[in-house]
Amino acid sequence: MATLRIPSVICPQSFSVSCGGISMCTDRPSHSMVCGHASGLYSGTGPLCNCGNRGCLEAVASSSAILARVHQLLAANVYSTLRDSAEKALTLDGVCAAAVAGDKLANMVVAEAEESIGIGVASLINIFDPGTVILAGSVIESFRDVIIEGVQRIVRRRALHTITQRTAIVKSEFDANTAALGAATMTIERFLDNEILNL
Repeated sequence: MATLRIPSVICPQSFSVSCGGISMCTDRPSHSMVCGHASGLYSGTGPLCNCGNRGCLEAVASSSAILARVHQLLAANVYSTLRDSAEKALTLDGVCAAAVAGDKLANMVVAEAEESIGIGVASLINIFDPGTVILAGSVIESFRDVIIEGVQRIVRRRALHTITQRTAIVKSEFDANTAALGAATMTIERFLDNEILNL
């Protein structure tokens, strides 16, 4: 019987314009997969993704998707203190600040994002039993504890209890350039044969 080597870390990295990259630390170099295009909460009915499908995680929880959702609700005349900001330059930091201040529209959008990310992470946890999930990227950098606590709550509700008990969900210590750092590391490992990394 073949043995499946379970990764120790899963890192959804790049919740920005694209959140398709999921890095897993395994014994295999450059092992990665694209889970940002997996459909979950809005499968088949959600916003159109760049890949052509609907309801992908990238289409509902990336920075561009979150800001587009705010504009959509404002266009539907949902009251929000973000209306003035939207006429200038709406940002994730602005949405987060509004949510913390109690803005209902901002909190609705944050809740939708954390639900989508939480469902995606719960699915990965159920499949891989990783031990640790590291959240990174511009959405995580902007929302920080506001969204991380929500994701943890969703994961506890959606993933298998026996697995979530032994799984840590934490914020990356790196900034929103985590994906770029990972890509650079892959290049160094491949072309310099790991020597420079082992100094």
